[in-house]
Amino acid sequence: MIHQLKEDIRKQLKYLFEIHEDINERSTKAKTGILIKRSSKIRINAVILKLFNLLSQLKSFNKEKLQNIITEFNSDQKKLLREKISSMNPYAFELLINELLKSMGYESITTQKSGDMGIDIVAAVSIGITNFTEVVQVKRQQANIHRPVLDQLRGSLHYQNASRGTIITSGGFSKGCKASATLPGVPPISLIDGEELADLLIRHEIGIRADATDIFSIDDDLFGNLESKVQNNDTNENA
Repeated sequence: MIHQLKEDIRKQLKYLFEIHEDINERSTKAKTGILIKRSSKIRINAVILKLFNLLSQLKSFNKEKLQNIITEFNSDQKKLLREKISSMNPYAFELLINELLKSMGYESITTQKSGDMGIDIVAAVSIGITNFTEVVQVKRQQANIHRPVLDQLRGSLHYQNASRGTIITSGGFSKGCKASATLPGVPPISLIDGEELADLLIRHEIGIRADATDIFSIDDDLFGNLESKVQNNDTNENA
């Protein structure tokens, strides 16, 4: 942003110099250069006004504005990430989820592409001295997932001795599916939609990189304290 502002200012200054050269050249050739200079003055005023606006932007540029730019950029990257995972090959999407689960502490095993009884990934995790097995159904689609998909996964838990299941999709879930996910008396099924999936991928830096950038700012507190010490010393010496 700062670099762009400086580049715009440089271009306007160059343009201003070119106008000045043009005035000198045309004035020497014209018998009456009054009209030429008047029209050029309008052009010069326009450039000066633009320069003033650019310099004002540069002067008012601060850390808060920089943070807003970074936030907006990250938001755009999240949208691009969702678009990327929505267009992936379904099996590649399944492998992506496998990588995510591994980064979250699961030991993930991808099952066969077909004949998996609604189970795409078997994930094992240890919490304290207890081991849990969780089965995961992965759906790379834009349409909502409906309750029959959830019921199928819940009915397949016993094949892997799993205590719970999870459905991960690049889309969303229907109201009926959400209502059935935590019914009493049956194993719970966690639901992760495209928005939450993107957040998890960003948090664990799967499919996205976090670029570190140093931002320097003046430590006004330090300078203020140093000035205060000098003033206090001067006061004590004069007392």
